Amino acid sequence: MLRRPRLLLAALLSLILVAGTAAYYFTRPAATLAAIHQAITDKRYPDLNQLVDFPSLRESVKADLVGQLESRAGFSTEAGSIIGGMVIGPVVDLVVSPIGLDLVLAGYSARETASNARAAKAPADAPKAGEDAPEAKNISYDTDWQSLSRYDVLISRDGKPVSTVTLRRYGLFTWKLSAIDMAD
Repeated sequence: MLRRPRLLLAALLSLILVAGTAAYYFTRPAATLAAIHQAITDKRYPDLNQLVDFPSLRESVKADLVGQLESRAGFSTEAGSIIGGMVIGPVVDLVVSPIGLDLVLAGYSARETASNARAAKAPADAPKAGEDAPEAKNISYDTDWQSLSRYDVLISRDGKPVSTVTLRRYGLFTWKLSAIDMAD
């Protein structure tokens, strides 16, 4: 008679363990974004190294901005790469910085992010970050699981897509911000 309650208890504990593990797994990307925001807010910039894959992020932002330059100016891929290296490099540095990441996650466009990050790094007599950007209202975040290892967040402002941030899984439960696709 004792065998049945033990079997039932073991099955119940197994179910709780599986459900808890699944819940933990599926909440990690959102928790990673919150941790990135908190690290930036608290100015704990070294913590960002564990939350952001900076080499992948830098390549993603550079490729995105070069692609935008090529499509707007009608440059070939080679010309876009040459000009992009000269012009886009400093913009990539601004976007892939704690201030730039904070602005992207707050719903600013690529252009606004670059100008506000530049203003925030400028001397004290320069305009403060956010002074020349339109007020960010009605920011929405739409999440989408692309796979078990990729999680996208579409950031929109006033119903218009501004950017998509991509988190990728490294290991079993570790997620890192690895790409930003600017809609601008």
